Amino acid sequence: MKKSKFILLSLISLSLVGCGPEASSTPDSTTSENPLQLSTDTSSSKPTSSVTGTSSSVKDSSVGNSSVEDNSSKENSSVGDNSSVEDNSSVGENSSVEDSSTSSSVDPYSIGWTKSITDTMLKYLNGQVIPLISVGKYSEIYVVTDASNDVYHLEIEGTNELDATILTNANTNFTNAGWTIGTNSTTKLTATLASDKGDLSVEITKDSSDFVLVKIGFDEPYDPTTASAWDSEVEQDFMDHLAGIVPTYVYLGTANPVSKYDTYDEELVITGGKWNDNCVADIKAQLGTTWTITDETTTGFTARFVNSADNSEVTMVLGKSTKGYSSSLYLITATYTVKEAYNAAGFTAWPQNILDVFDTKFGSGVDVPTIYLGTKSPVDSSYSSDSYATIEGSDFDNRMFTDAQALLNADNDTHKDPVTGEYNFTEPETAWTFAQGTDSYGATLTMSKTFPNGSKMTLVLGQNNSGKARLKVTYEEPFAIPAGYAWPQDVLDAFDTYVDGHVLPLVYLNTPDPTSSWYSYSSYLRITGNTWTSAAADAAKEAFNNANVPADQLAEGETNWVYTYEDDGDTYLPYYYDTWRKTYPDGCVVTVQSRDFSNASYIYDMYLNVYIDEAFNPDAVPNKAWTQDILDDFDTYFDGNTIPYFYTGTKSPLGSWYSSSEYYEITGAKWNDQVADLAKAAFAADTTLTWTCTEGSNSYGTLLTFTSTATADNHSFKVEVGQDSYGKVDVKIYFTDSYDKAAYVAAGGKWNDTTNDTLSNMFAGHTLPNFYLATTAETTSLYAGFVEVDITGGAWDDRVVTDCIADLDADVGDDWNDPTVVATDTSTAVWEHTTDTYDSAPRLFAWKKLSDGGYLRFKLFKSSSKVKIYSWYDAPVVAATNSDWTDDQKTLITNTLGITEIPFFTFFGDATVTANSSGLTVKPTGTFKHSNAESLNIYDTFIAAGYTSDSFERFYSDAGTSWSVSKDVDNKKVTVKYSPSTTSPSITITAASAYVKAQPGEDWTDDVKTKLTTTLGFTIPYVNIGTVTTSIYTNNIVLKGSTWDNAMLKDAREAFEADGWDCAYDYSSSYNGKTLIASKEVTTAANETKHLSLKFYDYGYNSSYNPHQAYFDIYIR
Repeated sequence: MKKSKFILLSLISLSLVGCGPEASSTPDSTTSENPLQLSTDTSSSKPTSSVTGTSSSVKDSSVGNSSVEDNSSKENSSVGDNSSVEDNSSVGENSSVEDSSTSSSVDPYSIGWTKSITDTMLKYLNGQVIPLISVGKYSEIYVVTDASNDVYHLEIEGTNELDATILTNANTNFTNAGWTIGTNSTTKLTATLASDKGDLSVEITKDSSDFVLVKIGFDEPYDPTTASAWDSEVEQDFMDHLAGIVPTYVYLGTANPVSKYDTYDEELVITGGKWNDNCVADIKAQLGTTWTITDETTTGFTARFVNSADNSEVTMVLGKSTKGYSSSLYLITATYTVKEAYNAAGFTAWPQNILDVFDTKFGSGVDVPTIYLGTKSPVDSSYSSDSYATIEGSDFDNRMFTDAQALLNADNDTHKDPVTGEYNFTEPETAWTFAQGTDSYGATLTMSKTFPNGSKMTLVLGQNNSGKARLKVTYEEPFAIPAGYAWPQDVLDAFDTYVDGHVLPLVYLNTPDPTSSWYSYSSYLRITGNTWTSAAADAAKEAFNNANVPADQLAEGETNWVYTYEDDGDTYLPYYYDTWRKTYPDGCVVTVQSRDFSNASYIYDMYLNVYIDEAFNPDAVPNKAWTQDILDDFDTYFDGNTIPYFYTGTKSPLGSWYSSSEYYEITGAKWNDQVADLAKAAFAADTTLTWTCTEGSNSYGTLLTFTSTATADNHSFKVEVGQDSYGKVDVKIYFTDSYDKAAYVAAGGKWNDTTNDTLSNMFAGHTLPNFYLATTAETTSLYAGFVEVDITGGAWDDRVVTDCIADLDADVGDDWNDPTVVATDTSTAVWEHTTDTYDSAPRLFAWKKLSDGGYLRFKLFKSSSKVKIYSWYDAPVVAATNSDWTDDQKTLITNTLGITEIPFFTFFGDATVTANSSGLTVKPTGTFKHSNAESLNIYDTFIAAGYTSDSFERFYSDAGTSWSVSKDVDNKKVTVKYSPSTTSPSITITAASAYVKAQPGEDWTDDVKTKLTTTLGFTIPYVNIGTVTTSIYTNNIVLKGSTWDNAMLKDAREAFEADGWDCAYDYSSSYNGKTLIASKEVTTAANETKHLSLKFYDYGYNSSYNPHQAYFDIYIR
């Protein structure tokens, strides 16, 4: 079976379509002079599409959300028909079948097409049917009005896969029928036929799924005699959108025009066939004398008619428009609008399209009062996901309130006793009630009624943000609690587990089968039912109220259920809840919340959220033991080892294992400071293990950390006791290998075989020292492209850093496994290392240059409570063919930088040198293989040549070291920057005028001074930063220089301090590096005190793409 397809509904109307013999009808004698055909029955059913394909419209499926209601898409004319028809492929090979398009004697239904396909061709191809093509059973035909399609107006989507046989048989059939064959290949066939009924063209190809796709084009002749009345779909659109008025029929160049309604412009557009210059005169004659014609041109006019019955004015604009994106195909269009006089009495029934909306939203048989919204053609503006209907009309008028209330009061009066004047509604029916209010757009009137079956309707009349009348209709099904309803057993079990056995009053949540779910993170139980309704919400209130008893019947300490209406505290978009609270005799406080969905846009299930605050009572757990569920988890995760029991504020704490962080968490009740004392006492009294307690705090309050001695199986516990973000008792339990380096050394003190083999294979036979990483079962992962090995150890312990440094200091050879092997140059075989703090733990960086010229590097750090190592091997430098820059490269260096010499260096062999906008770029030649040794070697080359290091980050990333060096050469400041990359490392070299400290009398240029005073009201001390560019913002100006020198920081500080500024250096930014911070209080011309502040730093510090430039960022506040 062919996969179903989604059909794009176009905004562009059908063009150039034909009519079949069945389309003509007897001319209406009233249409020649009558300007309007008035509907007398607006409640009649809307015509439905025929299964024979004779109906030409499909409405836009995006109900309520589209600004355009469009019937001008593909029409599926095969619905329900060809499922019972045999595959026509058996007929398709019969080349002797005569085609009805060339012989009127042939019955079109004998050709072999399904009835629905045949009917559609007859209608849209002016009685013509094309020769048979083997498209397959269940094929579908569509009317195509795609905006980008100027030729094909019918499409058949087949279910047979296209092959050469299908095309060969089709070629035979079309040739025998007198068609002219165009393209004829193994994948495509085209054919054309000249016909008095309209020229035809066919293209046979395949769709994206390789199924047969047939495109049929039709050039419909201009013939006003082919139709004399509007198509039923177009007529219904007039009824729906033109105040029930069907205008005089006019011929628009086709017997099958299509319509679309634009809710934004409030106009109905009828699109016809190909433009013909005769249409202006023909349509004018059809309208007759009762229409007033204005603005007439050769391409259209405006026509108006005022209906004397209700003073409504209909306007038609005839025009010539292009089809889709083509500028060569013009169509005849007629655009209709109506201006209605206010006439509430004349609106007695909803139009069919609105009745359809009510049926969709509320089911059939629900009658919505006909509230007048200023028009006989209101529109649906609901979203398909809305639980209610939103109907909008014309401009809002206060009279609508009076008319709506009068209409519903008249309904109320039908239930009034003629003698007593009292209403005689039978329960649960009520009269329509009225409540005035306001919303964001103005006054509102809310009208509500309960019907005899218990259903409820609410109407809210007001206006939208455009001042149009709006009616929101909400309908609720009858509410009834089934006999014998009780809480299901799984809900009762949940009350036992999570609410300490306290059973809630019986609440019917619109289903006899509510479900329960425990939300451990927020610690509440949710009982979920079916769709929320106000009747069910009212019944819940009644259930809690009925559960209350007289005060003298309450036990000591017990309270009744107390109701409040609360929000969730969100000041922007709060949710509101019906809330009940009760204190039980045991001191437990149970809170129940049910969200109020009365103003919700979508359909939601009704639910109860149940929270419990237990009274703090350690004696509530007489056996002083963890629950069996928690003990079972201890067996699973701690190999039967346990921690001492202590009371966590509840008889039923909950436990969860977090595999990603490898800890077990116990969540108790609301925090009480006594929990800390109970925990300390319990751990101190433990006779199985010895515990050390460390008292501290975190962002939530008290935090106790208990660490144990080793268990019998050489593990240890770390237990953190504190509170979580919800204020509940929170116990995290870590169970890890004990930190015991002595035992590790005694057992041989080496990496496991997998780690050792991985390091040796990846690092060309080299390896790292046999560090103890708090486990004997470390794991590895490798990244071959970066020559990187990552090692994961046991639970983090700060001692691992100290122990690893000791191992580094003892490692003086290339091979740790044989420390007697020492490099010839022992100074290069010593590990260098440094430490810092990260994630509240020490972090170690280390590197060693090996005797072969390569490097080992690693960093050791805490990662998700584990010991982690990232390590790299940098292979020796690749030898170059050349020993100096080539003559061309030397010339390029001189011409580009204006200097005579740059130290020669290799870059994975010979390097390429090219000029860029600011200097030179140097890259490796040929295939790049990652190795940070190249970077370090080039860095050493420049340092040896007298360059000064501006920045150096050995552990920049997997890509290697980022660095920058500079030197004054030939009166220029030469800067060399290495940009690491795992795929394309590069070096940039720039040369700028050498920095010279500002001399007395030098100052900013007049332009810079003007911009400073305009933005800040003041200037700043002058610093020589080269050529200055400025960027101006509100109370902020940026000065960017053309060069940078570290000496600028010192010189700038001296200049600013001499001018009375407070100055300091800041080192906190890894992006800006060393930064000058300066500020000064100033008095403006208006005698106001302001604060000037600035930052001054190297814009290109630690950047792989920004050049080194002085950067002033200055504010006034």
